[in-house]
Amino acid sequence: MRTKVETKDIFGSTSAVDNQAAASTEVKETKKTAKKATEKKPVKEAAVKKTEDIAAKLSEVKSDLEEKKGEVKAVVEEVKAETAKKKPGRKPAAKKTTASTKTTAAKKAAEAKKKTAAKKTFKKELFFQFDGKQVDEETLVARITEDVKSQNVEIKDLKMYLKPEDNACYYVANGNLAGKVDLY
Repeated sequence: MRTKVETKDIFGSTSAVDNQAAASTEVKETKKTAKKATEKKPVKEAAVKKTEDIAAKLSEVKSDLEEKKGEVKAVVEEVKAETAKKKPGRKPAAKKTTASTKTTAAKKAAEAKKKTAAKKTFKKELFFQFDGKQVDEETLVARITEDVKSQNVEIKDLKMYLKPEDNACYYVANGNLAGKVDLY
């Protein structure tokens, strides 16, 4: 039994449709909305489960953190107790040791900065050229060191003076020992 039914579409226009065709479209539409409703529920449930899992993990991490804080505090208290113990025959000098450790730490920090500054230096080489001849700084220092050792003196300070027209390198070691080595 088919009858014509007037329906409105989403744009507001009306049309005459068979009763059976209208019923089938209504069934399809209800199935679609039911599917959408069932699809949304598992997604929401999964999101809730994930949120609960995250909250559980967060609470575990917080409890672990609290335990670690307690352990650290216990260790700090042990160290304080050990340092506070009096050594037989000695007076406790807590203020002096803290002041000296602070200065020692400051000195160590300054030394570390100097070392890192020294490590940041670069490799350098120096060459002297004159009249088609060449000599490098290392060779001259080796010649001077050999000459000074032959005089049984240890070099602490060295000043070198080049005079290519004399084919010589004059030096002063430790501020009081003067000498001359060949340049080339």
